[in-house]
Amino acid sequence: ADERLNTTFSNPGLIAYEVDGEGHWTFAQGGGLEELEYYCNHPEITCALRRAMEGQHQVLEGEVQGRIWSSTYVPCKGADGTVASVFGTAYDITEHKRASEELALEKKVHERTRFLLDSRNKILELMASGTGLKHVLHELIRTVEAYAPEVRGSIFLVDFKRERLRLGAAPSLPDSFNLAVDRTPIRMGVGCCGTAAFTGKRTIAEKIASHPYWESARDLAAGAGLEACWSEPIYSSDREVLGTFAFYLSEPRGPVQEEIELITQSADIAGIAIERDRAERAMRVNTVLQQMRIEVLHMQKEDDWFGVCLCFLRELRKVVSFNKGSISLVDLIAGQHTTYHFH
Repeated sequence: ADERLNTTFSNPGLIAYEVDGEGHWTFAQGGGLEELEYYCNHPEITCALRRAMEGQHQVLEGEVQGRIWSSTYVPCKGADGTVASVFGTAYDITEHKRASEELALEKKVHERTRFLLDSRNKILELMASGTGLKHVLHELIRTVEAYAPEVRGSIFLVDFKRERLRLGAAPSLPDSFNLAVDRTPIRMGVGCCGTAAFTGKRTIAEKIASHPYWESARDLAAGAGLEACWSEPIYSSDREVLGTFAFYLSEPRGPVQEEIELITQSADIAGIAIERDRAERAMRVNTVLQQMRIEVLHMQKEDDWFGVCLCFLRELRKVVSFNKGSISLVDLIAGQHTTYHFH
């Protein structure tokens, strides 16, 4: 028994001690005694000892000299019922704590990876079933908000002129706020989203109330209960900015690393949905244009002035196909222009 006791007290991660009723250290033993000077002078340790002297059993976990100690303080009462001394033990749990934190971090990473994979698959399934882009983006935001309840999401899409941001989805934000920020100019310093779309870089306002990018919309944000905004540009596969994915919070703060990874990967999923929607629209438009070309060729000769064919794509507001007659009509020089914007 003595040998086992000696082995226990020789543990470098253990301190056992006793403090008498007057606060004097009457006993101290253990392999961690070299840390005792720092340990007994630590403010939290001193406070816990004082409460133990008052008869309160204390359990404390704190950091001393870069190590994490788990301490227990047991008041020992005399025959008169008053506290005669306090017996305490302290265990160095640094390695255990770090291992637990690493395990918890790995679990979080696994959960986030699983969540993002499930979200991506869900979005692809919705698109494969013919669900419209607006509903797809709505579901993506709802899924992210369920994973991170402290944020409210918003997705903007770059308009055809690449001058403004149009609201794609923001199911948890007030309608008055959404209406006011729709058509946000893509310019430096115009909110987080306008700036993120302009620079192609993440833009963070930890405190909207004092951030210069929100100067003209602080009251609007305050009325919606929004204190912080983090906006991530949404990219296509060829690095074209398609829009922005923003997280709004009801407290003023910046994102931690896990939240940065979440908004970045969520924007990637949104990019897949937006780019696929564009591709499907382009295919439908191309089919229509081909049909129009066939019909016009059956009706008129290609160079007939009365057979002018101006194929106009409403969403892009530009000519995507024209014949010789249309080139002359809009004063274009053949071979030098491939598109003509309507104004």
